Amino acid sequence: MKTCAQGHSDRYTFSRTLTMPELRHLRRREIVTLGARGFLALTAALPFLGGADHADTLASSPSESLAWQRFIDQLAILAKAQEAPAWDQPAYLGQVRELLLRCDVADHHVQDVIKRYRNARRNFPEIHDLHRQQSVQVCLLEFEKGERIDLHDHPDMTGCIRCLAGRVVVRNFTELGPGPADKQVRLRHEATVTMVAGSTGTLTSSTANLHDLEAQEFTRLIDVFTPPYNDDRGRRSRWFTLGNATAAGEYTAAVRG
Repeated sequence: MKTCAQGHSDRYTFSRTLTMPELRHLRRREIVTLGARGFLALTAALPFLGGADHADTLASSPSESLAWQRFIDQLAILAKAQEAPAWDQPAYLGQVRELLLRCDVADHHVQDVIKRYRNARRNFPEIHDLHRQQSVQVCLLEFEKGERIDLHDHPDMTGCIRCLAGRVVVRNFTELGPGPADKQVRLRHEATVTMVAGSTGTLTSSTANLHDLEAQEFTRLIDVFTPPYNDDRGRRSRWFTLGNATAAGEYTAAVRG
């Protein structure tokens, strides 16, 4: 998962986003004059142009703290972007990251789950759904010191993490193709980052989609998956054992099972 330290932006570069007042005053017949580049830039926003309710939902101040239900409402609207013919995943994840940082985790919906924490499994974090719908999933992950999630992928999914507390080391990889032997893949190492409270990280369906995590102390994360895990994506998700780096600077990983 591509990550950024607290106070720093992701490595993605974003073009300017139209404000919601601009979108509300942009008529559909004007969109067709924008050309292909302009059309693709606006595709994700088209569902919001038809009514004031959606526009008003997304028009809150960028610095405004979001109560849980308002966070979920806005996230659900943003998640419609995946229905676009050309989904700009980095731009979408930038918007999700902003929402996630504004989410008020002191809200009772989150705190009620936190208060019920107990360490039920050894050497693996506790994972609870905070919200799930057809388009998006929000999870709470809680690690005891030393607990880890081994290297795995997220098939056809994007992800955005916010670290709420603790310290966790995350290694991110991009799959390049088949490896030299059966049930092997070639990987490019993207980054190794230590996330602390306030840090965020993202992954797209094609870049930094594989990661592993190991907690250096008790750690709590919120993770947003778009689209969510379902039976199909769960079956296609793979676990890996990482090998040594090659002379070309790549890694070979064995697919487990």
